[in-house]
Amino acid sequence: MHANIKSELHDENPFAMPQVGTSRIVLGDANPDWGKNAADRSVPVKFYLYVDDADTAYSQSLSAGTTRCAEPEDMFWHDRTAAASDPYGFNWTFATPLRDVTSEKITEAMNSMGGW
Repeated sequence: MHANIKSELHDENPFAMPQVGTSRIVLGDANPDWGKNAADRSVPVKFYLYVDDADTAYSQSLSAGTTRCAEPEDMFWHDRTAAASDPYGFNWTFATPLRDVTSEKITEAMNSMGGW
């Protein structure tokens, strides 16, 4: 399988968004203040998956044995998200974009909340 990979590194935001085909994968550093590490903190990763329906993906993950972390909610960066933790302690956030928003608007909203 061949995939074209496109990556963006956002200097003002601590994450990268490589794109494989039409799918984006958001990668960011773990931050203990955000509760985003694996349970034993030995693997500092989290998963943020863009899906067609965050509510359905979240519900399906719970049925498959994950633990609730955050109920579905519309976020200031215009994604609808929900989060669950798998049996190994990894956090999975399921997201559905509500509308396109620029990096500048995200940074502005974040700064109004006290910054990163």
